[in-house]
Amino acid sequence: MANVYARVQKIYSASSRQDYLKEKSKDELVFFEEHKKFEWATHEIFEKEKSNIDKKNVVAREIVFALPQDLIKDKNKLKSICDENAKKVCGENRDFDYAVHYKINKENGNVNLHQHLLFSERKNNIELEPKIYKRDIWKDKTTKKLAKANSPNAELIHKKGDIQKDQEGNIKYNNDLFLKKDRKFKTNDYMDKVRKNYVEILNNFGYEDYQVFDKNGYFLPQKKEGFYSGHKIENAREYNDFVKEHNKQIEENLKQNPELEPELIKIKKATEKEIKKENKIEKKISDKSIEFVKNITQILEKEVEKFKVFFNFNNQNEEEKAYQKELEDEKQDIEQEIEEIEDEIYEEEYDDELDDDEWEL
Repeated sequence: MANVYARVQKIYSASSRQDYLKEKSKDELVFFEEHKKFEWATHEIFEKEKSNIDKKNVVAREIVFALPQDLIKDKNKLKSICDENAKKVCGENRDFDYAVHYKINKENGNVNLHQHLLFSERKNNIELEPKIYKRDIWKDKTTKKLAKANSPNAELIHKKGDIQKDQEGNIKYNNDLFLKKDRKFKTNDYMDKVRKNYVEILNNFGYEDYQVFDKNGYFLPQKKEGFYSGHKIENAREYNDFVKEHNKQIEENLKQNPELEPELIKIKKATEKEIKKENKIEKKISDKSIEFVKNITQILEKEVEKFKVFFNFNNQNEEEKAYQKELEDEKQDIEQEIEEIEDEIYEEEYDDELDDDEWEL
């Protein structure tokens, strides 16, 4: 089974991010889709006006989804999957764009096909009330300043009842353009739900060999390769190669010995703890953490053999206990039958004695 990949990040300049996804990305653009009622610049102005603190405002979020690489050959199916995925994440009345990029690995020829989904945390307000002019507006033709209707150089620029617009031609409203931010994007389980929905979509399109990575399971997670926040992630590919080998061995052990799962989860947690400690010291994927994952495979083989002996011994003990209990139950049944037979004999003898006494009387 393959694990789906989906990563989220906060976006502070959605306009710039849109330009990058649409035109400036180094990856090849397959297609770009816009689904917005308002431009990102409007969102940015709104967030700035709403903010009461002097810091960068989160204007949007972006989720990157890895796509099955064979979809590059079927653009219609690719678009259908991306459309459905975007709709599932964003729902109704929310501005979003998405881009599909691909990059071919020169070393192995693999296609890195992925969807960038850029969306607002706020839904659009569908009950907007446009501002209107409550009276005729006049201005002086020469000075361009407001004037009275009866002024000699006055001209009518807005009639009573006309909709008000700003200098850029955007309609002004009496209420906010957007609703409150949806708090679900900040919850810990939000991305788990996104990944589960994405797996369901892939399954519906015939990609049944996909699942959500289980953080509490027995497999080690891989690290993102390439660049993140402008910094190259060093050693990621080498680290991931050893992690894949490690996870492969875990999978093979579990197929043969499913009873080992609790112990393998303990090993995974201890391994992760050690890796995090080493990476925290060097603030990157350290050589020591790579060496640790490399060696854990050999350690794991020895540990698994120990666990096998332990479980086999326990299983033998359990079988022995079950057999002993069965013998004990049979013994109790026999003793009970003997007691019942003795009771019957006693009752018959007692009845005979009683009859003899009555005859003598």
